[in-house]
Amino acid sequence: RRVLFRSMQTVTRRATKQCVALGMLRGLPPVAMKQFYIATVASKMDYAASIWYKIQDRGQFAEKMLEGVQRLGARMVNGAFRTAARVILEAEAGLFPITIRLRLKIMRYTIGLHTLPASHPWWQLRRNIRPTTTKMMSPLRRMLKEFERDVRGPKKTTLEVIQPFSRPPSAGNAFEATIITADRDQQPRKS
Repeated sequence: RRVLFRSMQTVTRRATKQCVALGMLRGLPPVAMKQFYIATVASKMDYAASIWYKIQDRGQFAEKMLEGVQRLGARMVNGAFRTAARVILEAEAGLFPITIRLRLKIMRYTIGLHTLPASHPWWQLRRNIRPTTTKMMSPLRRMLKEFERDVRGPKKTTLEVIQPFSRPPSAGNAFEATIITADRDQQPRKS
């Protein structure tokens, strides 16, 4: 817990520094500021959230630390006064609250794991997880328990398997085009 606290302090400090730098940009519309905030600050705060964020522990200290940075970032996006409430700032800037944003990120990650091919090492790990363990759950087990219904759906359907490559890397240039001419007798040429 102490290690997590120190790493969260580091993340919060870096994200705050990035927010302050973002506030120095002048003359940008709020849409551009929001895009900068999401690309620079939110991505730093959310990095590896599937490992450190505990979904079941609402209002934990990590969430509280990140809410301060989110408030500062929403203030920079809107150009609002210091006394404005965080909830109002988030709504005005069009930003998800921290809990919802982290939950969505972890749910996307979980669904992404379940769309891997059967030959992927993830499925071997998945089969070895004991569902009966309730004490000292790993972050992976906690994540799977939380999003089991979302992954399987109401009718326990399977997700589409997404292959890692749409075409093998050895297939050549992916942007190769064949130009077909109006004259059918002429040989098609490659560009």
